[in-house]
Amino acid sequence: MKCIVALMILCALVKARSSNSHLEWRITGGEETENHQYPFQALIYYTSTNGSLRFCGGVLISERFVLTAAHCVDTAVNATVYLGVHSIAGISRKQKFASSTFIKHPQWSRKTLQNNLAIIKLPQAAVYGEKVFKARLQCTNENLVGKNATVVGWGMESKNVSMALALRHVELEIVDNRKCSDAYRIPILDTQLCQSTPNGKSSCDGDAGGAVVMNDGWGDVLIGIISFGCKVGMPIVHTNIYPYRDWIAAVTAAK
Repeated sequence: MKCIVALMILCALVKARSSNSHLEWRITGGEETENHQYPFQALIYYTSTNGSLRFCGGVLISERFVLTAAHCVDTAVNATVYLGVHSIAGISRKQKFASSTFIKHPQWSRKTLQNNLAIIKLPQAAVYGEKVFKARLQCTNENLVGKNATVVGWGMESKNVSMALALRHVELEIVDNRKCSDAYRIPILDTQLCQSTPNGKSSCDGDAGGAVVMNDGWGDVLIGIISFGCKVGMPIVHTNIYPYRDWIAAVTAAK
């Protein structure tokens, strides 16, 4: 039965890719992570109201809550969250949670993709260990421009290939938000982060909702959630975690 579940997921990935061939779902120019290097990274697949199956990343922030992008669950009927995953091939042996409890940020905008943040409540507590543990959230409001941060996901490694079977990451420089604003011709606010994408290195749609982290000397700190951007030569945009700390704390305390 476990093999059948894994096969169904892999087949769904191929189908999603073929039905969205105009998108380049991938982390490009990156490399495979070490096993469970990011124990907070979650793999989410969800069923939309039209019956289609889609994939996103997420970040475990406590035993019962996972952060992701609001657009990942905007039309979702239900979601399955996997924790402790490195290789997709072994997904059926990981911690698995079915949920239909999605809390999108109240000011989430489909038009501008601002406030692109949501929280998924797990039906029971995740079990912490070497492979599964919560992320540390950025707790200082500092200027990150010019620093490097790492984006993490299972997106496509390159065009016209299947989804990466193992978790991948790539390090990119954080640049002034004006670079993203000029590129997309929309406002990019302090609640967002902008990263350059030199030499084809980038995240893309299949990675949305996943972690953007920096190492502070004590380990990885979550500074953002992957939001949008995947066109060659264009910067990518993330949701900046720091301005949402009070909202996250209020939601996770109340629920």
